[in-house]
Amino acid sequence: MILSSTNLFSQEGYEDVVYLKNGSIIHGIIIEQVPNVSIKVQTYDKNVFFYKIEEVEKITKELKPSDVKQKLPRKTNPKRGITIQANLIAVGASAVVSYLIYPVSIGIGTGLNVFYGILYDGKGYVPIFIDSKVYFTNTKVSPFLACEFGTTLKSGENEKGLHINPHIGIKLRHSDHLAFNFSAGVAWELAGDWDDYLEHYDYYYKAIPDVKLGVSYKF
Repeated sequence: MILSSTNLFSQEGYEDVVYLKNGSIIHGIIIEQVPNVSIKVQTYDKNVFFYKIEEVEKITKELKPSDVKQKLPRKTNPKRGITIQANLIAVGASAVVSYLIYPVSIGIGTGLNVFYGILYDGKGYVPIFIDSKVYFTNTKVSPFLACEFGTTLKSGENEKGLHINPHIGIKLRHSDHLAFNFSAGVAWELAGDWDDYLEHYDYYYKAIPDVKLGVSYKF
C-alpha cells in the first residue's frame, strides 16, 4: 500500500528530515512511502531522491530554519575510530587508528606478533603499517576488503622487511559507536634461518595464514 503526501510544504514552519545510516541528512517533504520498503523525498530545489528503508536511520518532522536554503544530501563527515584486534594464528595483537569516509577507511597501526611453528624462531615481530579498508555495504553486517602495508621490525635485532597483509572480513555493527570485526587473509613476513656453513642468517619472506578478531570504537 503506497502512501502519498498531497500537501507539499503546506504545513508552514515544518519539514520532513530523513537521517540516513551513512551520515547524510535530507531536508524536504516525503512524497511517497512504501511501508518497510522505500521512501521518496523531494528537496527544496525540486529534486527527488529514492531510498530503500534499510538505508534510513530515522525520519522526523522538524521546524524549518528561519532562512530556508536549498538543501541537498550531504556527504558523510569523516569519522575517527580505533580498532583493537587479536591475531588468532600468531600470538599477538595490533591497534589501528583510522578515519572513515564511507565506503573507505584509512588508518595507521602497529602491534606485536610471535609466531610458533610457522617461522620457527619464536621471535617477536613488530609491524608498522598503513591500514586500508573498503566496505561493500553500510548495514549492520558489512563485508569489507582490506590490506595492511608497511614494514616489520624483528625484536632484539636490526633486521626489518616488508609487511603485506591482504584480508577479507565482516564488520558486525553493535551500535553507532561499537562494532566487531572478523577477517581472514595471508601475511607476508620476514623470516630467517641460521646458515651453519656461512655462519649468518638467510632471510626470506614467508606467507602465513592470518585470522583476526577485533573490536572497533568510532568517535
